[in-house]
Amino acid sequence: MADLSGKDADKMVKRRHRNPTLPPVKPSSLFIAMACSGKGTPIQSDKCPPNTFPVLAGAALISGRTPGMSYDDFGQNISKDYPLFGLLTVTYWLHKNAPDFDFLGICDECRRLLITENHRHGFARKKIDVVLPSQRIKLSDIEAYFHPDAQGSLRREDYERLMGVLDEKYPDMAACVRDLFSHEFVLPSNILVARSDIFHAYAEFLFAVLQTLQQENASVGIQQEPGSLCMLGRLLTTLYFEYHKEDYKIKRVNCHTIVTNHHKPRKME
Repeated sequence: MADLSGKDADKMVKRRHRNPTLPPVKPSSLFIAMACSGKGTPIQSDKCPPNTFPVLAGAALISGRTPGMSYDDFGQNISKDYPLFGLLTVTYWLHKNAPDFDFLGICDECRRLLITENHRHGFARKKIDVVLPSQRIKLSDIEAYFHPDAQGSLRREDYERLMGVLDEKYPDMAACVRDLFSHEFVLPSNILVARSDIFHAYAEFLFAVLQTLQQENASVGIQQEPGSLCMLGRLLTTLYFEYHKEDYKIKRVNCHTIVTNHHKPRKME
C-alpha cells in the first residue's frame, strides 16, 4: 500500500472525525400543567403523558378533591376568577408557583402538544426555546373573530378595550396587533411550552394586560362576558410570540386532540 503524504493523512483524520460521537447532554427538565375544567371524568397524573400533570382550573369554586390531581387555588392564584379567565387560571398558577424546571408548559384536557424525543433533544441542545401549535386553521382578519356564529367569538367592544390597554402600556405591541390582525392570522391558542424564563416573561405580560383590563372594567361597572378574558388571552398569546419571533427559537408542532366527556355540569360551591 502506498504511503500517504502528510496532507492526505490529515484528510483521512478529518473524515474519520467528521461525525464524532457527541458528548452527552443533560436532559432539560419539563413540567407541563394540564388545565382541567372539571366537567368530565377526572384525569389523574398516572394517566397523563410524560412530564404532564393535571391541574383543576377554578378549584376555589368547586367542592371536593380528586386524588392524583393538583389544584389552582393554593399559593398565589386567581382561581376564583375562573368564570372570566377560564383555563388561564392554571397559567397564572403555574407562573406564580412553578417548580424549578428548565421548561414550563400549558395544555388542556382536550389538546396536547406532541412533544417528541427530538424536541427534547432540541431543548437540551438549546435549539428550541418555545413550542407552539402548528398553524392549521386561520382567520381572514380580526373581523372574523367578532362573527356571532363563530365558535369562541369575541365581542368587538372587548377587543377595543384591550387595544386601549395596549396603547397605554405597550404601544409597540399595540402597533404590532393592528398589523398582525389586519390580515390572515392563525387561530389563537393558549397552549405552549417555553423555556422557563420566557414562560414567566410571557405570563407577566399576559396578566399585566388582562388584569388591568379587568380592573378598568370593574371601576366603570362594565359587565364582562364569561370567558371573555380567556379569549382575549388567546389573542395576546398569538401577539406575544409573533412580536418576539426574531428573539426566540420557535418550533411549531401538531396538537393531539382528545375527545372527553363534558356533558356533566360543573358543580360550583
